[in-house]
Amino acid sequence: MVGGGHGEGRVRTLAAQINAAAGEVVVQVVGPRLDPRAAYDSADIVVGMGGSALKGLAFGKPVVVVGAKGYVRLVEESSVPTFLFQGWYGYGRGHGHVDALERVLAGLVEDGARRARLGAYGLGVVGPRFALAGAIDRQIDIYRAARSASPGRRARLGGLAGSARALAMGRTHRPGALGGWPGRAKLEANSRRWAGPE
Repeated sequence: MVGGGHGEGRVRTLAAQINAAAGEVVVQVVGPRLDPRAAYDSADIVVGMGGSALKGLAFGKPVVVVGAKGYVRLVEESSVPTFLFQGWYGYGRGHGHVDALERVLAGLVEDGARRARLGAYGLGVVGPRFALAGAIDRQIDIYRAARSASPGRRARLGGLAGSARALAMGRTHRPGALGGWPGRAKLEANSRRWAGPE
């Protein structure tokens, strides 16, 4: 397991219990990695959410999206429209998620051809929509439309460009959270924070 966060300690405790019961290392928790590409590349199946799900798809892996309250759903043809609408996350009903995850993973583990097909399908989904080159082209189109628009329409398109920039940085918030939508200073601070080492 790769990653960190507020649940890392609990995950490490559970992994230690599982490994002790099995008498061998079944679950290895490696923690956060600045460059997790090797983990995605070596995985047979990726279980994650948000950016982790997208990265798994970008590596051509079958992906199971997990979310809050026991949400578990395989990325496949029938679920992609939902993920494109709501994001790569979800809310379950608070029960049955362990059994659901076990069923999904067992089906994938036993069927290498299906894993390969879903991996190729997922790569085809994320490539045209999330590749950097495509994002740059869409951003340029927004700027061109704003430049050629009337003053009233230009103000609306300027807001759209700000939203696109926030989405590209992955730093969006729900209305009402933390006192409302983040202001410009908040966005600029986030962009500096997430820009990485200079």
